[in-house]
Amino acid sequence: MQLNLGFIAEAMREKCRYLVVDEFDRCLYLSVSPYVEGRTHLDSHIYAISWNCLKDLNCDDLKTVACIGGDLSAKQYLIDHGLNGMIVDESESLMDLICDLQAIFAKYYALESELLQLLNSDASTELLLNKCAEFFHAHISLYDPNFSLVAYSTNYLPPADDPIWAATLQNKQCAIKMVDRSRVERVPSFPDKYPKSTYIAIDEVPPHFNYGFDVGNFRFATLTIVQQKEPLRKSQHWMVDKVCEMISYKILERYNTRGGIREHVRMSIQNMLLHKSSDVVNHESSFDALGWAHDDLYRLLIVSLPKEAVGISHYLYNYENIFADWYSDCIALFFEQNIIIVLHDEAAHLSESQIKTLKDQVKLDKAVSGASIIFKTYNQIPQQYEITLNTFMFRSKRKEPVLFCQDIIPQLVTSELNYLFPVVSICHYAAVMLRDYDRENSSQLLETLTMYLLCNKSLAEAAARLYVHKSTVSYRLKCISKIVSIDYNDPVERTYLLFSCIILNDGALSAEN
Repeated sequence: MQLNLGFIAEAMREKCRYLVVDEFDRCLYLSVSPYVEGRTHLDSHIYAISWNCLKDLNCDDLKTVACIGGDLSAKQYLIDHGLNGMIVDESESLMDLICDLQAIFAKYYALESELLQLLNSDASTELLLNKCAEFFHAHISLYDPNFSLVAYSTNYLPPADDPIWAATLQNKQCAIKMVDRSRVERVPSFPDKYPKSTYIAIDEVPPHFNYGFDVGNFRFATLTIVQQKEPLRKSQHWMVDKVCEMISYKILERYNTRGGIREHVRMSIQNMLLHKSSDVVNHESSFDALGWAHDDLYRLLIVSLPKEAVGISHYLYNYENIFADWYSDCIALFFEQNIIIVLHDEAAHLSESQIKTLKDQVKLDKAVSGASIIFKTYNQIPQQYEITLNTFMFRSKRKEPVLFCQDIIPQLVTSELNYLFPVVSICHYAAVMLRDYDRENSSQLLETLTMYLLCNKSLAEAAARLYVHKSTVSYRLKCISKIVSIDYNDPVERTYLLFSCIILNDGALSAEN
């Protein structure tokens, strides 16, 4: 069975002194061998070698080593030469090191063989989960799309007085509290490069791994591995993925109903977006089953992913899980080349921590995102989707990973009006003069005035949003006062001027247009 270096290091009898691995320890290994100069060295092997031999080598053909001695010098050598590896104490013999590592490989090879035998014999789900639990010395539970308990391992059971497990058994529903995604380590959703499983270790819940089984956009089951006596560790990420991949076809065969309330809602939303709205009663029944009323508040988030990520369900649930605290008020689906997240009621009022988490995930996935305004009635979903797509059109002037519709509505409205008549012809003369001055002098007076008015005449806020010092904004306003006369205390003139600034600040609405 392939094992990652961090996992191997933590399973060793004598702990290694230093570990050097690539991001998320992706490299997977099958065996350990002594280093022999002149032989071909496989990427899937760890080569045991002493520091005295390693430091004088030309190691172009080596990828991973287990080095005896050398301490920090050996660690720096590995980093400088782009090698993965572990450094153990110089007192350990080469033979003892190889035996220790081989014992680890042998243990998990045996467990892998036993699990494959159970799969081939069509063993019960309980027996499969019992064998999976032996890989981690932890308890395993399996849940359906609505987190109802469908199966669990009978070994490594939690204590009888464990309140979370007692509640799960009693209610046949997962009682582990879903946690705010901002408190869980996030990784990009690129398949094969980063693990699919999620590791959660915070105070309110026991340390555990979650792994989702998906068909297309539909998550039909979730497997949870919960720590018991022996600690779970982040280095087990790839082991969780490997074990779950082994049993995935059996879980699919036995538990994929391709249904559930959430899947019906996804289908209803897709039909609405495709303008297949003839079956209104079916839409209403789907939303009602989820507890979403027609006249409730809603918001859309649209995430535009790299081409290689479109249709991969792991992405879908990464974004849905950002709103774990409002699981019943959030649903994600693929549509066209995008992920759409529909937020309901409280979830529609995005908190600062959720916005930060969303931005972090978007950056990790090399994606971009747009957020709609909060709107009433789910019948507006198709219109709000089309409107929110405009955030991508205005993104070239704004570098934020998440752009909010309310921030571009003035530009959007004036852009639409400009198709009817040249809107620039009704702009405030002061805005026109400042635009012309900027063109002649390569200055930013119009942009500064726009931001100053948008920030309700706050120097500090305007400076922060322009990424300049407050004194710079003050200086530019003095320059403006020498060019044009503006009555900032007249609310009507201020509104007219702001409207004009927004029009002229948009590169698409120049005087020539």
